Amino acid sequence: MAFVRLSNGNHPRLMVDVNNALNYKDTQTGEIKQRQVATALVDVIEEAGKVVGMDKGAVTASFKVNNEWKNYFVRRDKENFNIVLLPTDPQERSNRDNHIFINNNWNEETDRFYYTINDKREAGKALVEGIGISEFQNQDGSKSFYLDTNIKLTNKEIKEELEKIKLEKGDGYLAIVRSTGFEIKNEAEMKEQKAKQQDGFSKEQTIEQETQAPKKEKDIER
Repeated sequence: MAFVRLSNGNHPRLMVDVNNALNYKDTQTGEIKQRQVATALVDVIEEAGKVVGMDKGAVTASFKVNNEWKNYFVRRDKENFNIVLLPTDPQERSNRDNHIFINNNWNEETDRFYYTINDKREAGKALVEGIGISEFQNQDGSKSFYLDTNIKLTNKEIKEELEKIKLEKGDGYLAIVRSTGFEIKNEAEMKEQKAKQQDGFSKEQTIEQETQAPKKEKDIER
């Protein structure tokens, strides 16, 4: 499943939601920490690969590397799920040294697959070391950092549906895309529904805990 929305401007594109933030909150300490650049990049590319696997159209990835935007077609192998980034420029694409390889690896300890960027090749190394990072000042005085990257999907049907509902009802709508199809949803309503579900879950959990709590025995009179 992927969340896709229209970009702003006169010529909107379909933008795939990705987690390009470097900041994250430590669940144990509550501290705000920073992810490694390579880890955040892998998350973005892995999400792009998942969208490719849905067969809903061409997926492209853009990265600001050394102050210059570079665009790539995203390809994912259907058998081993390895991902390759191919430059959209035909001349650059013809040279295999410009291809960026993201390998799918198996971790025997966790019994899970994980991706790594092949930074032994110059193209992969240049992406990791040269990716741009944008800084934003928060209201509380803290700072947030984001990778300069975006993922785009080309799908005429989804784009037309989002443009249509924007004209009819305004902003605030997105497409939930799956391999089986897509549906248009109001983002505010989705957040409200999610909050209600979480609130309901918390109440059920509280009731369950109260029900299971042992009753306090009466004090024995002495």
